[in-house]
Amino acid sequence: MKRLRLFKFILMGLSLTILFQFGCSLNSLVMSGLANSLSHGTSTFATDNDPRLIAKALPFSLKLMESVLQSVPKNHGLLTTLCKAFTEYAYGFVEQKSDFLMNRNYHKSLALRHEAKNLYLRARNYGFRGLNVSHPSFIKEFKKNPLKALKAMRPHDVALLYWTGVAWMGAISLGQNDPRLLADIPLAKMLVQRAFTLNPNFDDGTIQSFLITEVGSLPQALGGSPQKARKYLKEAIKLTHGLSASPYVNFAESVDVQEQNLKEFKSMLKHALQINVNKKPKWRLMNLIMQKRARWLLRQQTNLFVQ
Repeated sequence: MKRLRLFKFILMGLSLTILFQFGCSLNSLVMSGLANSLSHGTSTFATDNDPRLIAKALPFSLKLMESVLQSVPKNHGLLTTLCKAFTEYAYGFVEQKSDFLMNRNYHKSLALRHEAKNLYLRARNYGFRGLNVSHPSFIKEFKKNPLKALKAMRPHDVALLYWTGVAWMGAISLGQNDPRLLADIPLAKMLVQRAFTLNPNFDDGTIQSFLITEVGSLPQALGGSPQKARKYLKEAIKLTHGLSASPYVNFAESVDVQEQNLKEFKSMLKHALQINVNKKPKWRLMNLIMQKRARWLLRQQTNLFVQ
């Protein structure tokens, strides 16, 4: 009888162990599936025609993705989406709001800039985690020898390289009082440049649109080049078939302001505002955001140009 009871006890323990392991596996499968769904779900935001609605909805979506990530911390797709989504949210809804408030509520504007900087850094960290999933020990190698670490990158890494670099640059631009961030400028640029080398046509001119701002707004002593910016502008317009407002707005705000070319500034922003946002649904939301910025820039002429 004692042996029988012992056998039943062992059998029950084994059954509970199997059920527990099955439950954990099932939970892992469910969370992986949810993570994969969320990785593709944010694309619906890009086609929306109501930026204010998305501004309210995105924080919940981002927190949901972060919660799911805790269960599947190495889900490459979710890490990529978090890096991209946090970067876009920081720029489109936080940094821009800060800019719009600068002349009306300086303290609120500064608070928003600090918030945007932290969001960019969060995006950058997710990007590094994603790259580390594809290339174990990437973070460690990048700290020791960035050029060698980036040489191992392949075309499937382009999205993470680009968004990680852009997020990092975004944080640097808003943290100009932080010498530690300023020292990271070459490293952040290396990520974007490696993405550009691997796939110069990534996402229909997305990298060129960013590079317009990068090389157009900097002084020549720091690597700025209006000529290169104009070259990237032409490439971006060609790749987007003139259906993206970003290249025009970026060029007007960086190069034209730097060169004090008011005539071209107005022309670029006019082009941006004339774009039919419904012709390219996947760019609809971003085009609406950039057109709003174009209208704001036109109202800032007296502040931006010497009359």
